[in-house]
Amino acid sequence: MNAIDLIVNFFKQGGAFLYPIAAVFVIGLGVAVERFVYLHRVSTGNRRLWAELAPLIAAGNFRTALDVAGKTDSALSTIMRYGMSRIATAQRREDIEKAMEESLIEVIPRLEKRTHYLATLANIGMLMGLLGTVIGLINAFAAVAAVNPSEKAALLSASISVAMNNTALGLGLAITLLLCHMYLETKTTELVDSLEVASIKFLNSVTERRKEAPPQARGAVPDAAVAPRGRDELRGGSTLARRQQRNHARYRGRNDLTIVPMLDVMVILTFFLIFTAVFSKTSIVELNLPGPGGKAADVAPTLELELIVRRSGVEVADRNTGVLETVPAIASGQDVVRLSAYLEGLKARFPDKQNATLLVAEDVDYDTIVQVMDAVRVRQSADGNKVVSRQLFPQIALGDAPT
Repeated sequence: MNAIDLIVNFFKQGGAFLYPIAAVFVIGLGVAVERFVYLHRVSTGNRRLWAELAPLIAAGNFRTALDVAGKTDSALSTIMRYGMSRIATAQRREDIEKAMEESLIEVIPRLEKRTHYLATLANIGMLMGLLGTVIGLINAFAAVAAVNPSEKAALLSASISVAMNNTALGLGLAITLLLCHMYLETKTTELVDSLEVASIKFLNSVTERRKEAPPQARGAVPDAAVAPRGRDELRGGSTLARRQQRNHARYRGRNDLTIVPMLDVMVILTFFLIFTAVFSKTSIVELNLPGPGGKAADVAPTLELELIVRRSGVEVADRNTGVLETVPAIASGQDVVRLSAYLEGLKARFPDKQNATLLVAEDVDYDTIVQVMDAVRVRQSADGNKVVSRQLFPQIALGDAPT
């Protein structure tokens, strides 16, 4: 059986809930693939654009850098366009910082768009698997209520196995989407961090260029307005960094997965199923008791015919009740005529009885055994000039007589 047959049988046996779980799985994988392709494209575009902008920014050629950034639509180009468009008009570092902060607020939601769907879909798939398992168990217990008690254990085990398919698919969905969510969240964080680093490098480059330029080249802007206010701001862009961290923190930690309670429920449910299906055994005893004032039902008599052959005679016995008749031997051997007549009476009482057991002592000779067997098998009597044979107990088994 190949993998396709296994999957088809898995869905056929698992019930109707497997199909919506599979639909959620497909949707989650589609979101994960789309986000991976988008983030990979953004990351590649950012690296390519920064390789072109870094020499221009270091040389102070902001106009050419603005033209290069305007030719692409990557996340980094959006931030750089916002910052470089304010260089000519902004007299303070804070003005450029605010423009770049505005661009970050616009870019970050695009990077994390639909990523939190994976956490929601993982929880939904887990809950649907749990619901499918519970409904399958309800149907299983309802089905075994009307079957033969000897078949209940096998039917219940099979039904539980089928119901647990929902749990298996729900767990597989949650694990897969959880891994995708973790990877995409890490990838997005790296992208946002790289944008923050590029913004700070750009601001530091602008600040250093203004510090080196003479006041006349900068339009006679006062030094207090353009000079950096401290070492931290020159190297780290502290104001922008703090604002970017606040913006980024809004998106971190908001999509935590909450599948631990579902796992606890699964552990408890699995223990209950194992205990009830393996370690518990139900015995059903049917009692037919008479009603008030009624009589006990008549039980049809049965006969387990045994003939114990000894040299002294033949004992006719019922295995359930004991010895019924003793036919002593005569001078010529066993009294087969009397024995056959008595067995004819038993046949009249038990007409459906066909078998008998012959238990022979060790000291009984072969001819005696044959005579007794003939007497047990057929009753021969004279009717005028004719001999009439009547079948008694034709099915004879041999054994050793008790000592």
